[in-house]
Parts: sequence; C-alpha cells; structure tokens
Amino acid sequence: MDYFPNEYTRQAYEKLSRALYGVYSDALRDVEMKYSSFVYAHEKRVARYQKQVEAGIITQADFEAWMQGQIFQSETWKKRREQMAELLAHADEQALEMVNRGKLNVFAEAANYEAYRIERGGGANYGFGVFDDRTVSRLIHDRPQMLPMPRVDKYKDIEQYNEMLQNAVTQGILQGENLKQIVLRATEYVSQRSYTDILRNASTAYNGAQSAGTLARMQEAKDRGIRIRKRWNCAMMRTSRDWHAELDGQTAELDEPFQTRLGPMMRPGDPEGVPANVYNCHCWLDEVVEGYPEGTRERRDDETGEIAPPKRYEEWKAWKDRKE
Repeated sequence: MDYFPNEYTRQAYEKLSRALYGVYSDALRDVEMKYSSFVYAHEKRVARYQKQVEAGIITQADFEAWMQGQIFQSETWKKRREQMAELLAHADEQALEMVNRGKLNVFAEAANYEAYRIERGGGANYGFGVFDDRTVSRLIHDRPQMLPMPRVDKYKDIEQYNEMLQNAVTQGILQGENLKQIVLRATEYVSQRSYTDILRNASTAYNGAQSAGTLARMQEAKDRGIRIRKRWNCAMMRTSRDWHAELDGQTAELDEPFQTRLGPMMRPGDPEGVPANVYNCHCWLDEVVEGYPEGTRERRDDETGEIAPPKRYEEWKAWKDRKE
C-alpha cells in the first residue's frame, strides 16, 4: 500500500501544530498581561483591607469574603474578562485561518499524487494538471461542499470564553486559591483548552482534505473516460473504529457512499457524516482502475521521447510543471 499522502498530511499537521502553539502562546501572554493589570489595580485595596484586619477593624473572614466575592463581581473584572475573551477569540480566528490555508495544500498534494498513480498505472499522460493552493481555491469557489472552510463566529466565541473564564475563577474561589493562583490557573486552563480543541479539529480537517483531494482527482479521471472506483483503507490503529475496519478494502462507485453502521460516508472525513464517523479518523482513499481509454498506453512525450509518466512522483510532478 502506498502511504505517501498520509505522510505528507502528517508532516503538514505537525508543522501546523508548532505554528498554532505559537499563536496560543502569544494569546496566553497577552491574556495574562490583562489579568495581571486587573490584579495590580486591586493591590492597594488589598493592602488596605489587610491593615484593617491587623487592626481588628474587620475580621479575616470579612476580608476573604471580599476577596472571593466583590473582586470577581466588579465592573472592572467584567471589563477585563471581556478583553481577555476578545484576545482568545482573535487567536481562534488566526488559528482557523491557518488550518483552512493548510487544508488547501493537503487537498492539492493528495490530488496530485492520485493523478500520478493513475498515469503511472496507465503508462500514459492523461493531461492532468498540477494542483496548488490557488487551483484548489478556484475549484472550491464553485463547489464549496467539496472542501468546507468554516469561520469563527466571533460573538459566540467571545461569549463562550467569558463563560469559561468565569467558571475557572469560580473553581479557584471554591478551592481557596489566592488571587495570583486564580490568575494563573484560569488563563492557562482556558488557553490550553483552546489550543487542544483547535488541534483536534485540525487533525480531522487535514485528513478530510486529503480524501477530498483524492476523490476530486478520481472524478476528473472518470470524466476523462477512465473506469475507476474508490477504495476505503483503514489505518488499523489502536483507536480505529471497528466499523471503519470493516470497510477496509471495500470499493464503491465515485458517486455512491460507503455504508457504515453509523450511516453513509462518501469518503473519510465526509463533512456530511455523523461526528462519530468523522472526528479523529485516519482512514484514506485510493483507486481501483477497471479500464483505461483505448490507445493511450505507452504514449511518449513529444519533447523527451520518454514514456509518460516518469517512475517517481517527484519526477512526474517536475515533468508536469515543465509542461505547464
């Protein structure tokens, strides 16, 4: 079995992971600065209350009640919380833009490799063009369902972050943490959770883009007169779903779905599939060619005289680039 597209997707995902870590690290730093400025604004008031405790004017219990209640119910806190939520929402926008941009390249590379496999199998040049991110952008402009490109709902995102920050603060109060401890725990918890969530979604998105690119090229081959079917391949990992393992090696017509226990799937990562069929799936597609158009085998290139296509993928792609 040929694993090249899977390896390309894995490397692209690892590169994205490092870039996203930078985005959320920067966001965490900015959020902590906002949080710290909120803490600093209360330091003098805290010192005054502590002196009153020492003088016996108020009790330690009164002081702790103020710390736990009034600080995080004040208008100042609400304003700072809103600012922090906006910073995190902006990080999400940056992150999703990076994921969507990366999906275009994964789609293109999978489509190119599938064209190479088809031409190599037929021993001929069928006129497939080389895809890049711009090609894919034009392709999905008219067919957006081929590769959905989600966007952040900023207002909903801000609302969720406000709730997450407040919940983290509440947990800190219940656990008896001081102001600094609450600051560190709330900001790190929310930022880490955001990074983990976007990374999990990115893995699913990249794998879906790979199968979408493969399927798009198969459809192009079919339109060129090649009799071709799609084949489901299960990664057979420890975490692989049993019902995906059952599909391993099964074939279907390009316009017909694979049938799983949880419903139909046109391809791994099918955005129309139920979430339990889609998220964290590492399956992939390849082709079963039943017949090539007559008179196309052993076609020689007009310039070099070599039989098309070259044997190695890198040679094939460079050859296509030169011809284009």
